[in-house]
Amino acid sequence: MAILAFERTVKLSGNAIENMESVGLLSAFNESFTCDHNRLESCGFATAGVGALITHTLTVPLGSTPINFKRTGVGLNLRIAGVTVYNSASKVLDIQNIAVAGSTSITWTNSSNAWSPLNAVPLLGADVCFINICINDFITGTPLPTYNTNISSLIAVNKVVSDVVIFCPVPRQNISTPITVQTQYINIIKSLASPANFDLPIMDITNLYQSQETANAAGWMYDQTHPNSRGYTVMAQLMAAAFHEALLG
Repeated sequence: MAILAFERTVKLSGNAIENMESVGLLSAFNESFTCDHNRLESCGFATAGVGALITHTLTVPLGSTPINFKRTGVGLNLRIAGVTVYNSASKVLDIQNIAVAGSTSITWTNSSNAWSPLNAVPLLGADVCFINICINDFITGTPLPTYNTNISSLIAVNKVVSDVVIFCPVPRQNISTPITVQTQYINIIKSLASPANFDLPIMDITNLYQSQETANAAGWMYDQTHPNSRGYTVMAQLMAAAFHEALLG
């Protein structure tokens, strides 16, 4: 899971503009197209090639503004993967949770297509990227060297465009995955976050929960692996402090 946070005090490119709305677009497509707003002004961005990804910021008048996309070829498709609308004169925090059920670090380092995670997530250009990928790796037994390489790759590509915070995961029930096994993966995270490597802040959920058994006794766990709403609330409180420090100052 990657959690992306954007401080929308400025456009994705350029300076803040009074009384304007900016629309951030992520387009996954294999077709050429045109774009305009109110059919008056061309949005002025081009295709990026077959099966490619682009991001673009449109600046439009504040208020209700239709945005029109028109395919210029025949037989292929334009796909809009996401749109964020905001007023560049207002300070807001935009949080995007990107997750894939059952995914491991192997999933997140797939780069076979333009929209594969290793390519697509950095393209969004968040102010801060929170990386929380570990539990499914120690459940499925991703080899430790592979896990180390994968997380290193994720950190490296995101650090080019974003600040990065890494999670130590929610601990799993010892009888399901021995603590000794979990600790091996957690030690890799801590090593990568150390000043000798990437020098990252750590969101230490493992330490917060202490163990699955302790967290379960406190009423924080849904099952042997997943927190319940109360457990996620405790995590959110820890994260909120980090958002405030990193983005709002």
